[in-house]
Amino acid sequence: TALSKEMPVRYCLYDVNYWKSFFWERMNAVVGSRGCVTIFKMTPRDHLTFAQNLRSEYSVKVEGRGRVVDEWKLKPGEDNHYLDCVVGCFVAASVEGITEKRQTEAPQRQPVKRQRVRSL
Repeated sequence: TALSKEMPVRYCLYDVNYWKSFFWERMNAVVGSRGCVTIFKMTPRDHLTFAQNLRSEYSVKVEGRGRVVDEWKLKPGEDNHYLDCVVGCFVAASVEGITEKRQTEAPQRQPVKRQRVRSL
């Protein structure tokens, strides 16, 4: 169906090569360091398909317009759907203003007045 003026569509154009490099810099960072990305704990077998998708592309250094950048290429016969989804999540987080800033101190929790069961 055709889109109408009453139903606007939001879209985002982004440099996929930049964001894939951004993602891999964080995956290769030391665990616990600022900006690192880790995958939730499960067995390697449980992460196999996800990991294969993440490793489905490789970067090639390319020079153009006076700068050198990584250009990402799909390996023959590989699926990169999860990689594209993860990169899209990074872009969406950036659009929403989410940054790598870490909290230096734990927030102070306000004491909660607890009710006793018999008073309910």
